[in-house]
Amino acid sequence: RRIQICVDSVGQKIYIVLTDRTMLYGDYSNGFDPQKIRWTPWSVDAFVNTIALVNVNELLVGTDIV
Repeated sequence: RRIQICVDSVGQKIYIVLTDRTMLYGDYSNGFDPQKIRWTPWSVDAFVNTIALVNVNELLVGTDIV
């Protein structure tokens, strides 16, 4: 497995799919400095396979069939 990262530069958000197929969400609206980015696990009711940003800042999440 690989880590996948999508950066929404308009909304100043970072979405990461980790190797265990969970998601991590980062908000850098307070600055793109490591101490200012607010990180939180993002809860999804299924294992995440992939993510994509479309139409500039709409997030699509591909998951297993539940």
